[in-house]
Amino acid sequence: MNLFSSIISLFIAPGEFFERFRDESELPDLPSQSSLYWPPVLVLALVGIVSMVFLKDLVRDVQFEQSVSRIENSSRIPEEKKEELMLDMKDRFDNPSTAITVITWGSSLLSLPVRAAFMALMALLIGNFIFGGQARFSTLFGLTAWSYFINIPELIVKIPLMLSKWSFEVYTGLGLLDIGESGSFIHTFLAGIDLFSLWRLILIAIGLGIVYRQGTGKYVGALLILWFLQLSITAGLSAAFN
Repeated sequence: MNLFSSIISLFIAPGEFFERFRDESELPDLPSQSSLYWPPVLVLALVGIVSMVFLKDLVRDVQFEQSVSRIENSSRIPEEKKEELMLDMKDRFDNPSTAITVITWGSSLLSLPVRAAFMALMALLIGNFIFGGQARFSTLFGLTAWSYFINIPELIVKIPLMLSKWSFEVYTGLGLLDIGESGSFIHTFLAGIDLFSLWRLILIAIGLGIVYRQGTGKYVGALLILWFLQLSITAGLSAAFN
């Protein structure tokens, strides 16, 4: 199955698509198993780079505005020094160093694969230690990496919205309700409840149910608890530092 047909199968028939992971999880740890995760990892890395190509100017502007806001609102910086610091900051953003450029593009390259790897660790914890199953990390990494292909249609929808609004605050979920002030706990929490995130979570749950030969429902429940816990922590930190 080529990459394009695999993506179509993932979107329209995820149960059938994830059967290959159950077959692989029951075999010895062979080198061929790398075919489960290397193709999606490489595609996710490419997606990150392509996204940065479109969003690099927006990223720069938003980061610059945040830096200026911190300087302006700082009570520790003398007023006569603030303008000088802001001019210096603008020069740094307009002419970034090689190190900053490498970090920016490197983080874009690694962001989605790292997030998929972290989710695979959570899946391993849930499936092997909480529900008593047996699966290898490499199998679960492949499963979560493929599930992160949901980011492709998500970015296709969100990047044009970001560019038109010139803001990262675009929503395809409960964030559209615009409840609470920006940065508040409730606003950040609801903004995180996104249709694409829920779609990705359900795909992972379907895959886990197939790999572990157990019902999908228990994995949906466990992943929802994990998701809401993560959203609560993120929203709490946002409110604390806003």
